[in-house]
Amino acid sequence: MKKIIVLILVLALFIPTSNVFAAENTHVEAPSVEKDFKYIKYDLGSQTKSLIKNENPTKLGDKPFISQGKIGYGELEKVNLEDFKSPNKTWVDPLTGEELNNQIKPFEVIGSDGRQKVISTASMPYRALTYIQFENLFNAWSCSGGVIAQDLVVTNAHCVTEADILVGTVFPGLNDSTYSYGYYTITEIIYPEQWTSTNGSSDYDYAILRVSTDSSGNHIGNRAGILSWQEAGTINANSILSTYGYPGDKMEETGLVSMWGMEGRSDSYIHSNLFFHNMDTFGGQSGSPILNMYHRMIAVHNGSYTLTANNTSRLVNGGPKIRRDFTNLYNLMLNN
Repeated sequence: MKKIIVLILVLALFIPTSNVFAAENTHVEAPSVEKDFKYIKYDLGSQTKSLIKNENPTKLGDKPFISQGKIGYGELEKVNLEDFKSPNKTWVDPLTGEELNNQIKPFEVIGSDGRQKVISTASMPYRALTYIQFENLFNAWSCSGGVIAQDLVVTNAHCVTEADILVGTVFPGLNDSTYSYGYYTITEIIYPEQWTSTNGSSDYDYAILRVSTDSSGNHIGNRAGILSWQEAGTINANSILSTYGYPGDKMEETGLVSMWGMEGRSDSYIHSNLFFHNMDTFGGQSGSPILNMYHRMIAVHNGSYTLTANNTSRLVNGGPKIRRDFTNLYNLMLNN
């Protein structure tokens, strides 16, 4: 008898609701990136959006792309994150517009909570992982991410597309509400047009942010470091993984914005575009890079999923794999 699997997603925003669901197809074929893959570009300076197409996609054939990382070259003086808090703005879930205090928390901690606080973010890959704060005219929200080039940072599309962002700020290696590697203003956001045209399919839930230099002219990748990453392809079940970010429940519990995460294993269910794992996460960790045993990013965490087969359900976490369309966007932004 043919096995039928149903996926239900809960997006992992700062503190997301359990009633934000998106039905997922289990076998969605990736579009031809050579012909019909387009991206939406949001320029924060001019507050304008435009549709762009990559006219020169990456020519790699069947060879998976691997981007090598880089160790940053130093620290800045420690500064407190409270300097960037806007006291007159309400912290919200941008998908619903509801205040965070009124949200119902999802069950993204699987069984007992295995997350641990990162004591020091001075070494790689932690210093290249980021806390990202967004604001519009009335509200503010946060997500996680990772530095992938000298001026580029990865996160989820759902962090940047559901509200009119006026300003966004990236803090690499933030811990205990203090940062040592500067802060960087987001100037440009690009994400797949398919995220919009598919009404938020998790297959396309990624975005790449371009950021300015810091106040001293330092590039984020030079100062904090750059994550290594690669196109994922098929990932074997039970592979060693890790993921780290900025979960909202720990912020509420401790009163500090700190990096938390854990090691875990990949799930046995194989999907062409999505990747599943058993590591505990929570709202606010949207955009956290999922790292393999070599600390190389292979996917971007975006939420929790319920996998249902033969009337049996189980909870997993996951997000979109790094695929050729991501590589093409990376190279487009790198060369422009």
